[in-house]
Amino acid sequence: MNMPESMVAAEKLFRDYVFTKVSSNMLYAFDFTEGGDVSLNDAGALLEQDTDFWLFEWYIDEVRRAGPGRNSPRRYWGSLDVSVFTKAPPDKVKFGSQVETVANWFQDTTIHGIRFRTFLPSPSSPLAGFTSYSGVINFDFETPPQP
Repeated sequence: MNMPESMVAAEKLFRDYVFTKVSSNMLYAFDFTEGGDVSLNDAGALLEQDTDFWLFEWYIDEVRRAGPGRNSPRRYWGSLDVSVFTKAPPDKVKFGSQVETVANWFQDTTIHGIRFRTFLPSPSSPLAGFTSYSGVINFDFETPPQP
């Protein structure tokens, strides 16, 4: 069974996968805490510029042992928010379509032992002069028993 070694290893595998999928002109971040563009463009703080950018936010919502014993694998459930932020005039169809296209990188597939489920669009929302178009994909994975 292909399973990440730890929760942090799973997130690293996820990020490495994103690096292989993004185009050279995409600005993106993994969360606002880290804040800056992590693409090869190195655009700096994304909320401080005017260019469209992507956000791939990974959250762990729950963790449990897969069985009753200490030597059971750990099972994690989480969600991935996929969002594009733009200052362009509102266009739910155009930007919603872009989000669906990127969400298809993950939707209903298993990547490095991480099982991604179906994409669910979210309502658009304003943030710091941008409009966010987004959706969520639930996922789960297991890690080996902890020593």
